[in-house]
Amino acid sequence: MNTKTLLFLTALLFTFLGCDDGDENNNIDNEVIEPTIYQLTGCVQKGPFISGTVIELYELDANFQQTGKSFTSEIISNNGSFELDNIPLESSNIELKANGYYYNEVSGLLSESQLNLKAIATINQEATININLLSHLVVDRIKQLITLGDNYETAKQTAQSELLDVFKISDISINAFELLSLDNNNNESAILIAISVIIQSNNNAAELTQFLGNLKSDFSDNGTVDNAEMLANLLFNAKSIEAADIRSNLTKKYTELGQSITIPDFEQYIELFIGDDSGDPTTEITFPSNGKHGSNLLAMNDNDEISKGTTYSLAAAFPNDLDLILTLKINSANGNIVPTVDERKQEFWIGSLNNRDEIYAQTKGQIADLPILFNDTGDIEIEMGFHKAGTINEYLSGKSIYLTIK
Repeated sequence: MNTKTLLFLTALLFTFLGCDDGDENNNIDNEVIEPTIYQLTGCVQKGPFISGTVIELYELDANFQQTGKSFTSEIISNNGSFELDNIPLESSNIELKANGYYYNEVSGLLSESQLNLKAIATINQEATININLLSHLVVDRIKQLITLGDNYETAKQTAQSELLDVFKISDISINAFELLSLDNNNNESAILIAISVIIQSNNNAAELTQFLGNLKSDFSDNGTVDNAEMLANLLFNAKSIEAADIRSNLTKKYTELGQSITIPDFEQYIELFIGDDSGDPTTEITFPSNGKHGSNLLAMNDNDEISKGTTYSLAAAFPNDLDLILTLKINSANGNIVPTVDERKQEFWIGSLNNRDEIYAQTKGQIADLPILFNDTGDIEIEMGFHKAGTINEYLSGKSIYLTIK
């Protein structure tokens, strides 16, 4: 073998060795992290969501932001239960979303449109996570607290405690909203039922979606509900609940599903939320944000603007157990603005606003309502007086709302 051939073979050998070393190092640098396989079960409840409800699971990173990995399943029975099997995840932080029809425990009927609910959690390889109204309401607040520096568990406990405080529940600590279920006979289930029916009340699914969005947004920034109108609506809802009907509806539904359940004492938490404010008629008579005929003028704030030619409601909700009278008069700055009222649709109001007279309402457990519109622009004052029943002259208190017609 000559010298040139020997040198060539030696160089070729080093070239192969160099390639092998490079491949080995490259494999080390790009080592694939094997995901962990998770098995997840749970249920979705408002009342129970029905078969066909879509369940989406999103993987979250350490900061509880979506990684881009997601999985889909659906509820296959009418009790709201679901399964997600053999889910490969690199993070144990997840967000669950459910979108579907649900059993309305207030009306005793299925919802007429779909509702979205969420939950977030850190899970084990075999985990149970439930999606309910409470888990939904704290999602954004938990994420906000994590952004501010809290770890997940601290953020969760803070958000849960804050939400319970909104409903005047301060002496009970719940470990995890995402483990609550309507069909358990314990205090935690009683709280879930109470808050669920307070928020549901007579809202349809579309109205509930809007109210939940507003409530969640108000709560998420500072852990309280600052909107006075929203709190008044919740109080009105609580006073409107027929607890016996709730019990009957839930018992009937779970019997149809083949389950025999005992409904816990949820009434105590509704009564706790209502409290004892019977001495102040301005809190006993409440004003829902909407009446039968449109936005409620009596729920508006000073200097709000309303539209000429648009029909509104004058709606006032009366308590079940107190004899109160509400008087109402509309004044305009120049005296020329006269409202148009269809007295044929007047419910529990007595008198005529067409003549600029004072009208009054007196009822129990009902909403006094009437449609009203204005054909002129300008500033008006809605003057209200609260009176004790028996004599219209026994004045207790009063307030005014100043609005501008555009």
